[in-house]
Amino acid sequence: MLNQVDAGYRSELREINDLNFQRFEAKLEQRIAELRADLERGFKEQTRWMFVAWTTLLIPIIGLWMRR
Repeated sequence: MLNQVDAGYRSELREINDLNFQRFEAKLEQRIAELRADLERGFKEQTRWMFVAWTTLLIPIIGLWMRR
């Protein structure tokens, strides 16, 4: 009798753990997707600022080269 009750509790606990793990996995996948989107956005923004910096440096260099 006690073994049947124990087996019942174990199966319920296993089901609850499986559901919790599925929820955790779904949240983890969502957060990873959000992180990837943020990183991609950051890289695009960083590339834009690097282009502005290179252009700002290149203009005087070309001006000094043309001055010779």
